[in-house]
Amino acid sequence: MPTDQKKTRKRRGHVSCGHGRIGKHRKHPGGRGNAGGQHHHKILFDKFHSGYFGKKGMRQFHKKKPQSFFSSVNLDKISSMISKKIDIKNRVYPFFNKVIIENELFKKNIISSYEKNYLPSPYQINLSHYGFSKVLGKGKKPIFPFIIKAKNFSTTAKNKVIKSGGAVVVTNN
Repeated sequence: MPTDQKKTRKRRGHVSCGHGRIGKHRKHPGGRGNAGGQHHHKILFDKFHSGYFGKKGMRQFHKKKPQSFFSSVNLDKISSMISKKIDIKNRVYPFFNKVIIENELFKKNIISSYEKNYLPSPYQINLSHYGFSKVLGKGKKPIFPFIIKAKNFSTTAKNKVIKSGGAVVVTNN
């Protein structure tokens, strides 16, 4: 609800503006920041920040962190990235009541070989341009074939891409 005045204007004429008598409402009565976590603010720390104080677990000296990090992406995300780029590949056929790929239609002799020759070739995508270096195999098998270039692939991702008629290219960059 919008107001005409700020609180400070409303409190004019009321001696201490709702902050008690002289000397009250000043400085930091509970201490600054997290002060008193083990003393006068103990209840708050135990309730909302349990385990804040003390040690837990074992320390590992000279622990080797993973030498290489791969920013990964799942197959279903890649196929959605591609389908946003090319809608020529997918056409809606009302008598099937769903989106069907031309290759499937050609196999079923619904479209001619003439039409098939003019369809775009398998789409190529270089994941290093998108900032990804590893492909993981989550999601369904890609509907249409595409060629993926990446630094690393999981075995499930490799199998799914190859089964859909596409190819996998391992790059160094």
